[in-house]
Amino acid sequence: NTKDVVTEFMKQNSSIKYIFEKKTGLSHARNRGIMEAGGEIIAFTDDDVYFDINWSSEVIKAFNEHPDVWSIGGKNIPLFSSKPDWLSDDFFGIYGDIRFGDEIRYMEFPSLPFGLNMAFKKEYFQKVGLFNPGLGRYKNCLISGEDNEIFYRGHCCRDRKSTRLNSSHIPLSRMPSS
Repeated sequence: NTKDVVTEFMKQNSSIKYIFEKKTGLSHARNRGIMEAGGEIIAFTDDDVYFDINWSSEVIKAFNEHPDVWSIGGKNIPLFSSKPDWLSDDFFGIYGDIRFGDEIRYMEFPSLPFGLNMAFKKEYFQKVGLFNPGLGRYKNCLISGEDNEIFYRGHCCRDRKSTRLNSSHIPLSRMPSS
């Protein structure tokens, strides 16, 4: 019922628009969003993420304060309704907890943010191209590497610093209890 949810938000904010991508897979959806985007900053997240009310303002502020970067990434903290006893903190990286510390700093490949909290200047995609759908998950294919690959292409350009880790306004990812 995504369309219904978005339609309700559209009633409250006329700048929101709903676009349906027929091709299956995250990369196809992201690429469609990039092509449809009218703004200069494109942010990606997941459907199970809670954000601080100032998250988008902080992303814009980070780009304004650091015009030498193409992308901004940030921390994520897995939020369990009840963390399973068997789950060690060592495995939080699987859930997007990147554990790069609290320092706001530049990141260079192979250090990179997770797709649930990353934003790019639109010009990044004009320089390096779009996400590679062949590396993403779809239907019964569980490959997952389009985020790594897009950051690698940016790293190879060397025109700018790739990514800045912005630790303020950390999103919380909802995790099921089992």
